[in-house]
Amino acid sequence: MDINNTLENNINNAFDIERGLNNVVNKNNNNNKNNNNKNNNNKCFHHNCNEIISICSTCKNMPVCLECIVNKDFHQGHIFEKITSELLTPIIKQFNDEIKPKFNQYLNSNSETIETSKTKFSEIEQNYKDNLDLITKEIRKIHLIIQSFEKDLNQQLKTTHDENTNTFSGVISKLNKDGDTITSIISETNDYNNNNNNNNNNNNNNNNNNNNNNNNNKNNNGIDINMGYYISILKNNYLAKMVMSNLNENGEIELLPMYDNPEISINRNSNETIKSSLNSIFKIENNPQSVNPSSERIVFNLKFQKKEKVSNISSPTKK
Repeated sequence: MDINNTLENNINNAFDIERGLNNVVNKNNNNNKNNNNKNNNNKCFHHNCNEIISICSTCKNMPVCLECIVNKDFHQGHIFEKITSELLTPIIKQFNDEIKPKFNQYLNSNSETIETSKTKFSEIEQNYKDNLDLITKEIRKIHLIIQSFEKDLNQQLKTTHDENTNTFSGVISKLNKDGDTITSIISETNDYNNNNNNNNNNNNNNNNNNNNNNNNNKNNNGIDINMGYYISILKNNYLAKMVMSNLNENGEIELLPMYDNPEISINRNSNETIKSSLNSIFKIENNPQSVNPSSERIVFNLKFQKKEKVSNISSPTKK
């Protein structure tokens, strides 16, 4: 039993020693933190590696370091005071009597201002989204007007092109038809000449048969069978004169088509006019308000007039 009690006492003493060492370590850590805070309190606002050595009277008794005093971007040329108890006494009194009592009031107001700012900024964000939607919708309307204008111009061009295509097709068809007509007449004429030559060669051999041939040259109705050839000559003569009437004195065909050849006139300087017109339609105005701080609003001056037919396409000449 004595051995057990002794062992238990030794264990308890060891725990007590450990707790004592932990308290010492924690105390040292706290002291180090306090020393660090004290050291940081002595550092300059702007140059945290420099110690505060003076007060700038020009800047409402602002603590400054050597860098502040000599740097022209900070306090160079200002009036400085040495840090003394006489100088600090009124400053400390002002801090305790006037500044410190307002801390809670400031913190409360600070929280309220943060919440108000969040609410107002939420309104600004919504206004921003609404403005984007509004711009998109109105610009889309302008796109539709431009697309309609483009469609109108394209339709005018297409109508003229369709007319030119029909003219071209008609002329080519007539020229092909006339060419076929002349080719057919030439073929018929050649056939007749060949037959006529053959008949002349056989005339001497057929003298004794003239009476019979004359009788046979007529069909049962008493009509000369060569009359068909004569009528063919009459028809071909008429057709040939109609076709050949398209030739001028130089032997050139004058059946050239009269095409409409549109020309598009574009005023490049009008781009600035369009920009100016858009600026007169859309305007972003700043509208700062403390109660309702929607910082921007969009004003539209929409006066679109769609004409029945608008075109810069001209067709000055026929070619």
